[in-house]
Amino acid sequence: QQELAAAAAQRVELAKARLSELEASRDALRQTHAVFQAGPADLWEPLKASSLPPAQWRERNKRVAALLRLLEACGVPPSLAAAAEAALKVKADARGSFAQLAITAAEEAYKAKLAAQKGELSEADSGIVAQEAAIQVAEAEHAEAMAKADSALEASFAAQNTWAEQTTVVVGLAGDLSSFGGVAEARAAAAEEAQRRLEHVRDVSQKMRVLAAGAEEKHGEADAEVTDKPEKATAAEAEAVAGEVSMDAPEASDVVPTC
Repeated sequence: QQELAAAAAQRVELAKARLSELEASRDALRQTHAVFQAGPADLWEPLKASSLPPAQWRERNKRVAALLRLLEACGVPPSLAAAAEAALKVKADARGSFAQLAITAAEEAYKAKLAAQKGELSEADSGIVAQEAAIQVAEAEHAEAMAKADSALEASFAAQNTWAEQTTVVVGLAGDLSSFGGVAEARAAAAEEAQRRLEHVRDVSQKMRVLAAGAEEKHGEADAEVTDKPEKATAAEAEAVAGEVSMDAPEASDVVPTC
């Protein structure tokens, strides 16, 4: 969308540059046409009527030279321009038919140029109006492209923010799972160790109950002549079992509750 907006902006600039060219061309044409429009009153009429006094022949020749430059711009052939020059320097009542024809032909070419210039000016004005309309279209397209680009940019920002938020959540959950795994493993190991020690205590307790039962049975069957030796042996076995229980029994701080 940004590229489309940039292309639309470039079209607007090109359209405006073209408008400037058309306006400059139209202005130049206007200036030229203004000079040609002044020709009939300033050049043709005084020269055709020989209204300038003979003493102002320099002014007359100056105006003839100016008219020749305009005739050259009209595309008048050099031969016709030369004939018109010679004819205009002659007094009006002294000109022959050929001189009059030369002046008429040159003047008709001049009038045709004026008409052509008017048509060119009209076309130039129409071209400028059309170009101004083209600029409005280009500017509307640019505004639309910019709006789409802005919307796309906002959507991109929103997507990036959502992605960042979700990434934070995922990272947090991953950290929680990692920590929970370590705690769970430690608790499981402690519970397993406590269970092992409990089973060992149960085995030892069972052994002591067996020993106690055997001692009572022997005591019931013995007569008065029983000596101290068996009693000492039984007491020694009991002490051995008790020592085993005290060595293997877990301390209260070692047992981890299995919650």
